[in-house]
Amino acid sequence: MSEAKNNNSGGDLKSVIFLFGFLSLIPSWSGSKPDRFTDRMWYSVADDTDWKNVNVRKRPSECDFLHAPVGSKSCSYKKNSEVFGEKQRHALIQLATTPQEIQEASQRPNSVSVYWEKNEEP
Repeated sequence: MSEAKNNNSGGDLKSVIFLFGFLSLIPSWSGSKPDRFTDRMWYSVADDTDWKNVNVRKRPSECDFLHAPVGSKSCSYKKNSEVFGEKQRHALIQLATTPQEIQEASQRPNSVSVYWEKNEEP
């Protein structure tokens, strides 16, 4: 019976270590490769955009606490996006003055660009 307790506590310790490791990675999720992948998937579905027309830029690391020199940098990055879809296409067609501009606007594919804006903190 005591042998079963020892095996179970070893499993609990592994679970706690795994949970701690996972939780320590959450602050670095924003802008990471998995985050860029999920952003690309989200925008391709939500904005009816082909996968290759979704551009997700990597988050700069210069404001990160562990980026040299180590410590607070008094800045952060906010994720923004620019979407070109049906609404923007319709607006371009309305502004077009030549048949060539109308044709170019109507054939332009949906696209999304995700970028990072630096915010200075006082």
